[in-house]
Amino acid sequence: SHSHERQPAVPRTALVQTLDSAVRNDPSGNTVFVVLGDEGSGKTWLVAQWWATLVDQPIMIFVSGRRAEQLAPEDPIESAARFLAEQDGQVDEVSLRGWKRRLRRWQGCRSSGALRFVLVLDGLNEHGRTEWADIISGHRRVIEQLGGVVIATTRDGFWRRDVIPRL
Repeated sequence: SHSHERQPAVPRTALVQTLDSAVRNDPSGNTVFVVLGDEGSGKTWLVAQWWATLVDQPIMIFVSGRRAEQLAPEDPIESAARFLAEQDGQVDEVSLRGWKRRLRRWQGCRSSGALRFVLVLDGLNEHGRTEWADIISGHRRVIEQLGGVVIATTRDGFWRRDVIPRL
């Protein structure tokens, strides 16, 4: 039992600003960002707090736990449509078709520069057998076309040892 378990989430203003600056001002045009830290250090909360501070909040797909098994690197539109349908509360063929149609239409729209989409892959190290490099590579281009970014949270060692060499 950790002594900090009952404490409310502490606002991390400086870290939120750092993440915001990285996402908005990356000169290389990077669309994949990683929040690294030890277990229980607040990586997930940092991403949630950052999103909550955005004036024009982009659509966020939050993938954590067993939901990661539903990510299809060979068909990122299908993955995104399925998660959006789930978040919308209607996972049926009509809803899935509607989300796929919408996503394909959005792919063709030029971004105004505003962030429109965020795919959060939370706790990569908790699912060590998942092919994270393939998932990130498969989703990054489509998310970029949707005017968005991919943000992963994981432990530093796992990222450097298991993901980076395969990207």
